[in-house]
Amino acid sequence: MVDIEQALKWFFYAKQTGYTFESTLLYAVILITVAYLVFEVLKRLKVKIDKRLALCVLPFVVWGGALRSLHDAGLVQSFWFISPGIYFFVFFVIFSTLLVSLILQKKFKVPYYQPVIVIGSFLAVLTIGEIKFQNWYGLILVSVFMAPFVIGLLLFKKWKLENRLVSIVQMFDAVTTFVSLQFFGYAEQHVLPNIFIGTFGPVSFIPVKLIGVVAILYLIDRYSKEKEFNNYIKLVIAILGGATGSRDFFSMLALV
Repeated sequence: MVDIEQALKWFFYAKQTGYTFESTLLYAVILITVAYLVFEVLKRLKVKIDKRLALCVLPFVVWGGALRSLHDAGLVQSFWFISPGIYFFVFFVIFSTLLVSLILQKKFKVPYYQPVIVIGSFLAVLTIGEIKFQNWYGLILVSVFMAPFVIGLLLFKKWKLENRLVSIVQMFDAVTTFVSLQFFGYAEQHVLPNIFIGTFGPVSFIPVKLIGVVAILYLIDRYSKEKEFNNYIKLVIAILGGATGSRDFFSMLALV
């Protein structure tokens, strides 16, 4: 019988170690393919891409970041708790939970999002409780650097609320990366951020991220007229920023 974990390890790591241009490109292709398939499945299941779905996903994203932090701390060791395995694992859990919740909704009229949010929140709280936080200075720094972006984006009423929230999540990732690298000696692992960080320093990641995210969201609204698809792409962008940002945040606070 095929060992799925071993097969995935071979597939992703047989010819490279760590993040390279080749592995980054491979992950991007897989992400686009999986994201498209999930979108089609959600349409068939008649699940609206709205704030309720976003609230369902949020605790699972935080849970995934906390799991990855536990791996950084050496408390759990498995392919399923590091990239890209953790994305498969978290996706499997949330999608399974969603399917069960849709069945409950059909049979007992329980809104699907309620049990999903409850289960995701329970997993997130339970996992975060296992992390030994000690770097409160890091928490203060992230809060201080995040404050202008949160206040500025929330007050920018002319922009759609979902765009502002997605931007805040992505800026949380950028600020956490900057604080981790600049003040606590962490190293950036991803290829593209390293290009800017290696040349202009950790602080460069913040404006690059902000400009990039704002540009992408503008292009989505400008050239795509399918609201459901637009919401879905924005949700994926938020998930990517939330996943890496929460992992970096938890690991920095635990100094692991």
